Amino acid sequence: MGLSYARVLQQAPRAALPALVTFTAALAVYFRTLYPTVGPGDSGELALAAATLGVPHPPGYPLYVLVGRAFESLPFGDPAARANVMSACFGALAAATLCLGVRRAGLCFPPGVQGPAGRLTVWRTVGEEIPGVAAGLLFAYSLAAWRVSIRAEVFAPFAFVCALLLLGAVSWFLPGGQEPGGERAAGERGAAGETPRPVARRWGRWWLLAGVGIVCHQSMLFFAAPLGVAIGSVLPRDFSLVRRVAWAAAGLAAGLLPYLLLIPLSLRDPGLDWGDPETVERLLAVVTRREFGATTLTADAASSYDAAALSRQAEALGVGLTRHLSWAGLGGAMLCGIFLCRRSGRL
Repeated sequence: MGLSYARVLQQAPRAALPALVTFTAALAVYFRTLYPTVGPGDSGELALAAATLGVPHPPGYPLYVLVGRAFESLPFGDPAARANVMSACFGALAAATLCLGVRRAGLCFPPGVQGPAGRLTVWRTVGEEIPGVAAGLLFAYSLAAWRVSIRAEVFAPFAFVCALLLLGAVSWFLPGGQEPGGERAAGERGAAGETPRPVARRWGRWWLLAGVGIVCHQSMLFFAAPLGVAIGSVLPRDFSLVRRVAWAAAGLAAGLLPYLLLIPLSLRDPGLDWGDPETVERLLAVVTRREFGATTLTADAASSYDAAALSRQAEALGVGLTRHLSWAGLGGAMLCGIFLCRRSGRL
């Protein structure tokens, strides 16, 4: 049976409870351990940018500034504390969204036992929710996620967008997930065999969200690109490569439009105005981090792109990935990718 939006909506109330449990449990710990004022790293700069509608260090983070400004209207704490609350909320939302993604994937759910009337037993009902809640809380309580969710940082909103992209990607790998409406959509092609518009629009919306994620933090490229390639492998075969690229490019470009907000923010002449992006030229310099060590992970490679410098960059990236994810995490991610490909019949 194909996946349909009707089925998703029918299951929404049941899916909301484990997500709510995950969100509440994560938020409770974050609030209990929240920095009461300015935290380490970029926290002070980001809190100031949100409070004054300024422009923080490149690439400017305009969405963070605008959403942070909304949190600055909270009736408690100083500006830094309110920015810390924003990180806690987005960190908890990321954990809850990850819970929904694992639940939707259904990769670990036990088959369960049915009662005499064919109704689900309590054991099966609870057992089906454990993997999603466990995944969400394991993420929320990991050292890396906890650190960026208790102080003003761009990484908690970034993690939320990553979780949304993962949730959207999972749907493509479910039976009938390539075409909203399942079997019904398969019969809606035009006389010329044209791919239904809902598939193209959904593909474009996914890349639009990826563009928004890049505005949150440019490392989104390393997350969205391979995930997009994986989704592309299960798209309908009559959705041509040219159309895929066109819809993806259009969605990505639309998602990057918030960068233009840096111009009016800078024109206000705020106290914090990195790079002064009042013109298109200055805007491009800020967005591309031209004067801030763009695409470099080591200081000695900031102005050099020869083979030796690129080798050091690759080594720094590899060391960072293994340190933060561990070899077990990287191996598990590869096994999950292989499993998804086998499940979709592409491997």
